[in-house]
Amino acid sequence: MMEPVVKLHMDVCRVLCDVETNGIRIDVDKLSQIERDFKKEYADLAEDLDRIINDLCGDTPINLASAEDRSKFFTLLLLRTRRSGRQSLISALC
Repeated sequence: MMEPVVKLHMDVCRVLCDVETNGIRIDVDKLSQIERDFKKEYADLAEDLDRIINDLCGDTPINLASAEDRSKFFTLLLLRTRRSGRQSLISALC
């Protein structure tokens, strides 16, 4: 599961090294701000996702890293969508 993240991290590092090697300075402060913003957005999304899972599944623990648990989650989401008569899975969450 971490392989895509590690690959992305390495790709970004390679690009930043190439940029500086070619004489373009990197604003480290701005890069740090972007990192903080990204981490906050990630945490907010994780919190929203946890809330959605809790609203839909109650006390049933769901680990989205598990294919079996993802299947359970999407099945419950699909059932909720059908019961509500809504047209999309996203609208069932609202």
